[in-house]
Amino acid sequence: RYILYDRKFINSLTSGSNKYWSNMFILAHEIGHHVNGHSLDIILYINNVVDPKSLNEKRNQELEADEFAGFVLAKLGATLKETSKVLLNIPQISNEISSTHPSRDKRIIAVELGFEKGKLNNDTISNKKVSPEKSKFRSSSKSKFNRKD
Repeated sequence: RYILYDRKFINSLTSGSNKYWSNMFILAHEIGHHVNGHSLDIILYINNVVDPKSLNEKRNQELEADEFAGFVLAKLGATLKETSKVLLNIPQISNEISSTHPSRDKRIIAVELGFEKGKLNNDTISNKKVSPEKSKFRSSSKSKFNRKD
């Protein structure tokens, strides 16, 4: 799978002092489609393996990609204000029912949810050492990652 990144095109979509985070958001959003398996659907329905997604399902996929982008921006060090500000530049959807994209308000909520999830475990991935008893990610002998089969 590929994401084609055209710097000129991306820069034409973004402006102002929040340009860096806007560009990071767009890239993270597109990666979110891949991580969530949305891009596989396109290939499958082009080849008549599955039916195309409904508009409602497409809107939900956009929200999933927005949530992922919020999560990534939190991990990259953006503030919630910088992250949410990105969506203020997108056009407002006048009739969500006929659109592939949800309303701006729903998208902001999804981004904020992802951002909060990204901030939850920052202590487990930062440069500082976290004691195993404080970490939410403990390994156990029953873990599927520890199996020898």
